[in-house]
Amino acid sequence: MHTWKSFQKELETNGPDTEELSSRRKVIFPKQINLKKENKP
Repeated sequence: MHTWKSFQKELETNGPDTEELSSRRKVIFPKQINLKKENKP
């Protein structure tokens, strides 16, 4: 099971966010994604 931190580590190693990573995050972390969007200015 992925954790949010492991995704951020993936970003650090793989460079910029990709469609695949984004969609995987949406599937695994729908709530965090929604919170993140709300927190954006």
